[in-house]
This record gives sequence, C-alpha cells and structure tokens, in this order.
Amino acid sequence: SLAGLVIGISQQFRDIFVDDAYITYRHALNFVHGQGLVFNPGERVLVTTSPLHALSLIPLGALFPSQIPLIANLLSSLMIFVLSWHLYRLLDHFGCGWAGWVAGCLIILTWWTYSFFSLETILLAGLEMTLLYSYLTGRLTRAGVVGALAVLTRYDAILLVGLLVAHHLATTRRIKPLARPALAFIAILGVWAAFAIWQYGSFLPNTFSAKTGVPGNWAVFAEAIWPKILQVVVGNSPLASGVALGLAVLAPVLMGLQRQQRPLLLLPTWIVLYIAAYSYLRIIFAYSWYYYPLIVATITLACYCIQRLVQVLAQRISRPTLQRRGWQVIWGLATAALLLWQGSAVIAYSSSHHASPWTTTREQAYQATADWVMAHTPAQAKIAMLEIGIIGYYSNRTVVDLLGLATPMSLPFARAGQWWKNIALIQPDYVIIQNRESDPPWDTPNSTTLTTHGEVLKDYTLIHVLSTPAYTINVYQKSNPPTS
Repeated sequence: SLAGLVIGISQQFRDIFVDDAYITYRHALNFVHGQGLVFNPGERVLVTTSPLHALSLIPLGALFPSQIPLIANLLSSLMIFVLSWHLYRLLDHFGCGWAGWVAGCLIILTWWTYSFFSLETILLAGLEMTLLYSYLTGRLTRAGVVGALAVLTRYDAILLVGLLVAHHLATTRRIKPLARPALAFIAILGVWAAFAIWQYGSFLPNTFSAKTGVPGNWAVFAEAIWPKILQVVVGNSPLASGVALGLAVLAPVLMGLQRQQRPLLLLPTWIVLYIAAYSYLRIIFAYSWYYYPLIVATITLACYCIQRLVQVLAQRISRPTLQRRGWQVIWGLATAALLLWQGSAVIAYSSSHHASPWTTTREQAYQATADWVMAHTPAQAKIAMLEIGIIGYYSNRTVVDLLGLATPMSLPFARAGQWWKNIALIQPDYVIIQNRESDPPWDTPNSTTLTTHGEVLKDYTLIHVLSTPAYTINVYQKSNPPTS
C-alpha cells in the first residue's frame, strides 16, 4: 500500500525542480561527459552539497544523459518508499505498527515532501531512517554502511551517526561490537575523503563556507521552525499545527514511561542536536529543505503519541471486547481523519503548483535563457549570475557564481552582503539578472538597484530580455567579449 501511494503521488510532481538541484546534476553530467565531478569543467571546486546524490545519478545518467533531472526524481520516489517503509518497521518493532503505518502514509501525503523533490533531501531522510532502524534492530554492520552513505549524502548526518555511537557506548559499554561497522564506515568515507582532497583540496564542499558562519545569524534556523511546521498543515492552521507539535513534545514523555520503548528517544534527541547544530552553524538563509527532518520527526512522534494515548484510553474500558473494539474504532477514525486531511493538502498543492505562473514558468524561463546563451555566446564565455543551477546546467558555459557557491573568490563580498561588487572584481563576459514580481530582500535586485551600487553595470550593455508572467531576465554583455 505504501509503494502504491508513493507511485500515485509522485507522478503528480514529476515536473517539480529546484534550481539548487541542478548544481548537483551538472556535476553528474560533466562526469558522464568525461570532464570530472565538477560544476565548471577545469575548475577543481566541489560545489554540490551532496556527493552521493551526484554519484548516484551517474550510472543511469551515462545511458540517458539528457534525462538526469528525471532520474533524480525517480530516485526520490524510491527513497520516499524507503523512508516510509523503515519508519513503519521501526515503530512496529516497538509495538506501534499502526502509528508507523499512518506516519509513513502522512509523509507520503505531505506536500512538503514534493516541494524539493529534485534535491538530495529525500535520499538523506531515507538513509537516516534506515540507519536508525538498522541500529535499533541490532544490525550494526549495516548501520555502519548506511551511516557512511548518509554522511556522503549530506555531512550533517554525522550528528545521527555520532549520537548512535554514543548511545551504544553508554548503554552497552562495549567497543568490540562497533569494530566491523566502524571499519565499513571508515572505508567508505576514507575512499571519498582521499579522492576529494586530491581532486578539490578539501573534504568539505565549497557551499559549506558559502552558506554558514554568517555574523549575527544564530537564531535564523530556530526562528523559522514554527513557520515551517505551520506551512505543512492544511490551511496554515495555528491550532492544528499546535496540536501536532504538542503531541510530538508529549511523545518523549510517553516513551520514557515504557522501558522497552525508551530507545525511541533517540529520535527526538537527534532532532534537538540537529536544531542546535544548524543554529551554531549560523546558516545564511532558512531554506525549507533544512527542516525536512523536523517535519518527519514531528509527524512520527505525533502519530506515536496518538497511538499511545488511545491505548491508554482503551485499557480503561473494563470489558475486553469493548476494549479491543474501542481501540480499533477510535484509532481507525483518527487514521481516516489524518489521511483525508493531509491528502487534501497534497492535492491542493499539486493544483496550485500546476496553476501558478511562478512555478510553471521558472524552469521554462531559465531553460529558454540557457538556450539563448548557447546560441548567442561563444563557448569559452564566462557568465555571471546568482541562481546558477538551471541556466548553468543547460547553457554549457563557465559560470561565475556571484554568491560564491561555485566561485570561491566571490565569497568575501557575498558574505558581506555586497555580491554585486564581484561583477567589477571578476569582470565576467556576460551578466544575467533575473527579476521576480516580488523578490525577497536577500534575492536578486533589479538592474536599477545594481546601478546604484557603484554603477557596476556601466561597462555592460543590455542585449537580451526574456519576459514571462513571473520573471524578467536581462542579459548584459561586456564591452569586447571573447569571440568564437
């Protein structure tokens, strides 16, 4: 039933793409074309946040290089099932199978799961849930392998790995059982670390420096937790969100009361560590996909709490038949209400996504810009922009990233909030400015704003304009650009 639900829902969102995902896709595409696991050929910079995501796209990408975005979405579909299945198996192992099944269905039906379908987020969540399940069911070697893969998917998975190691040592006080899983973990990560240091000079991606350590940003991550949870609930209902969050907070108390279920406390403990770590890193912006583990945990803990409360209520009914039937009726009604409620949200999101000019034209506008760049600029041209994913992927040109994700020398000005100065510093051949109807303050200023910042475009001429219902994309050319 979980597999069928995944297939049915995933089909509705197969055309959702996030610009950042194309950074990873371009690494895979360049590798397939023999240019190395890099964003810009010839530049030894690790730009993708998720090495495993890029590597996982290569086998099928080598056979179907034009379909790498679709392959990524298919991978996410598979990992949604992996996430939901291991979540069910985890709670079922501790006597809460019904809660696990409902939580798995709710995650499949949560529209947020599909809003960043093309990123590594679902792959990471699936691996982390598999890791937690493997550890708590005693499969330590498997946990070592999956833990290494999770860390290669995104390095913040080391938090969960470290927590599980600490838990094992604290509860068993035995190091020997960790030998084989540690060997598997170190072997997998060691191979990647050796390659990364040789190829890029660092184990960490350049995006780590670009997205963290912002002065004064200690509270950015924590402050956005409630708004993100609020977004997931139908109609942005504060009451429903508060109830879900309240149930999730109560769940650890109930876990602590049942000795055999106390190992499940690792889940909320991990989430607390996750929030603390991201707050400590002082992220540059509260991107929605950073919060997906919190949403998965909230759904899981709330469903667990509901089952435990209903069980307690049913036990207070003196007659065994009524006790059993009362439990089944109450839990059945709660299940139906939750699934219908969340199902209506995912249907509404699908409808709004396909009807919105912003979501339906963004990729088309960026692809059209990339096609124009391919047709009207020389192959060796360097093109500067802020959102580098889609245009960079389809244009096959060297990209100058004004925010510093792919261009390290851009980072100092970008971190100071003065990214436009990188245009004067780097002197790219072309500059692409994308303007939206209502840009948030951190995003792309229009060309008028750029002119006020030291007239950075004074040496550039506007040569192409692409207008859509939601976007206007301007392409500027520097005097004396390179020739073909």
